[in-house]
Amino acid sequence: MDLRLSKLGRRYDDGDTVFEVMLQVLEACDSYCDPAVFIKRLDREAILARAAELDAIAPANRGALHGVPFAVKDNIDVAGLPTTMGMATERPAAERTATAVQRVLDQGGVLIGKTNLDQFATGLVGVRSPYGAPHSVFDETMISGGSSSGSAIAVAAHLVSFSYGTDTAGSGRVPAAFNNIVGVKPTKGLIPTTGVFPANKSQDCVSVFALSVSDGDTVRRIAEGVDGLDPYARPAKPVNWTQKNLRIGVPSAASLEFFGDSAAADNYAEACTSLTKAGYTLVPFDFEPFAATARLLYESAWVAERTHAITPWLKASPDPLHPITREIVEDGLKYNAVDTFDAIYKATEAKVALDAIWNDIDVMLVPTTPSFYSLAELEAEPILHNKQLGYYTNCVNLLDYAAIAVPAGFRTDGLPAGVTLVAPAFTDGALAQLGGQIHRLLSPTTGRDCLAVTPEDDPDTEDGNHVDLAVVGAHLSGMPLNHQLTDRGGFLLESVKTSPDYRLYALVDTSPPKPGLVRDTGTNGAEIALEIWRLPEDILGNFLKLIPAPLGLGTILLSDGRQVKGFICESRAMGLAVDITEYGGWKAYLAAKQ
Repeated sequence: MDLRLSKLGRRYDDGDTVFEVMLQVLEACDSYCDPAVFIKRLDREAILARAAELDAIAPANRGALHGVPFAVKDNIDVAGLPTTMGMATERPAAERTATAVQRVLDQGGVLIGKTNLDQFATGLVGVRSPYGAPHSVFDETMISGGSSSGSAIAVAAHLVSFSYGTDTAGSGRVPAAFNNIVGVKPTKGLIPTTGVFPANKSQDCVSVFALSVSDGDTVRRIAEGVDGLDPYARPAKPVNWTQKNLRIGVPSAASLEFFGDSAAADNYAEACTSLTKAGYTLVPFDFEPFAATARLLYESAWVAERTHAITPWLKASPDPLHPITREIVEDGLKYNAVDTFDAIYKATEAKVALDAIWNDIDVMLVPTTPSFYSLAELEAEPILHNKQLGYYTNCVNLLDYAAIAVPAGFRTDGLPAGVTLVAPAFTDGALAQLGGQIHRLLSPTTGRDCLAVTPEDDPDTEDGNHVDLAVVGAHLSGMPLNHQLTDRGGFLLESVKTSPDYRLYALVDTSPPKPGLVRDTGTNGAEIALEIWRLPEDILGNFLKLIPAPLGLGTILLSDGRQVKGFICESRAMGLAVDITEYGGWKAYLAAKQ
């Protein structure tokens, strides 16, 4: 079942009821193979009563998340339900619902349940819980990632449309990578943490797991905004960058770290190659200073902030604590006030120094994780492997950056991998725009069922001032004139084919060599490969001046029935041209000539 927001919205527009959809959701939850995903599911009767309540609302009055099933990590309050934080001991019911959850409910969301987590949200592995150790949706021998383990799996297994996690050190990004989904880590304070049990209170974020960047960004926008209760909440101050000449920073070869995992290294190298071929500019930088900052989170007095949150349990009876969780938080007891200020000063100094990177790049693209561990490997080295998983994630909140983790395809061993885009605070909207593009470019699938990701899954642009253009020859990625698109802020949207009634010709006396695409409504046509690029609308006139006769722009019919503006050719030029239709595209023709 495809639970993406656009697909659900279409079902409701076509007459399906929320009640019908929730019956399907409940069946999916009942039949899913991993019992460690949810700590508490809402009663069937309560979910169906909520569905009936929503079905009674007139279409014109529906909220933005009408009938959308979601889940929340069980360190986030829901009124009437206990918040366990991954503790097996009995907990009282929460008196009020967390701000982020209430904002979703107000827009028509349907809460399905509360999900498993590394106890007290301490860990990136997903196994430190008395409620069981969830596994990746792709391999029951592999970890799910954490600490927001159940939240990620609920989305990846298509049990809910989206879920809330929390992210202090990577808990909203690592599980996304291990389960082929999107993880949105907003700017600190953008979504209030009112009603969230703290890990590191000054560094915590509510995060969003979704099947597409568009869905995650939609939820982020609904949830954001100061609520007057969270002292760390901040109003949004959107910062955008132009797609023109975008500089993507990638860790230099010397500062990349995969801890011996060649499959992870190969996947990231392939991702960088794909970006270069698509026209993106990659700028190497030294990641080691960022990794050094990351180490402050657990190897300095910053860990005492976690200890502060759990002090009542340490004083009363630490026995219910998971042994690894206890070892980590008790480590915070060795620091004093002087150590704490020293750690704060170091993080502040690091931010001032490292922010200089934004003079050279606009956004970072890093591996989400350096490796992927099995449950057995983690049991053998529980602290070491957890530490390694945070190599690329732990620094982000300390440095006050925003991030989005997106799928990057599958490794040679068949396991999923991911990359994370990182940029300064309040670039969340711009990151979402780029994240949608990168997701489709590197791995146009999502979730356990590898649902196809299309431009429909891209976030809405901030201003909508763009035009999509189909190119078939010298402007294709990697071709001589592709720079005319990238220099003007263009980016690759998708690779598609025409409907089967076009012919392609190699034109004569053109430099560089170019083809001509001609419509043939008879029986001699074929599907021709092309690319669709998105350009800022205001540069289209400038770009048109570069198109020589006999080429021009017209409407092209695609194989899926869509129509798009793109390069076509006057039929008068076919006299001396060579028919190359049989090759199915310009790149295939050039490859055959070599």
